[in-house]
Amino acid sequence: MQLTKRKTLEIWLELWEWLQTTGERNMCKWEGWNKYGKMWGMCPGCEYTRQAKPYLPCPIWGDCDHSGNLKCLSETSPYIRWRESITLSENELRLAAEGMVELIKSKLQEVDTPAIPV
Repeated sequence: MQLTKRKTLEIWLELWEWLQTTGERNMCKWEGWNKYGKMWGMCPGCEYTRQAKPYLPCPIWGDCDHSGNLKCLSETSPYIRWRESITLSENELRLAAEGMVELIKSKLQEVDTPAIPV
């Protein structure tokens, strides 16, 4: 499947809403993979970037930081809060996933908002 920025964000939202609703820790259990197919790193954003010719930055995180590190892997990202939530209860895991849901929703709104001419 060839991904657009919008479709990437929609798939991401579907995945993270499922994680938020279920409190599941294992992304592999999401049935959306059957619907959308395998994605590099089990991440719609990584798959979008991998497919893009010429290169396009991640729809959520943009380019790497000034040190060349992926921003999604920074200590302050909601993804890392969720990923490293081994000791969290199911409810706390849902709350951690909510951070990603809100971030994705805000990025979808940006896609829908036309740029204002300067």
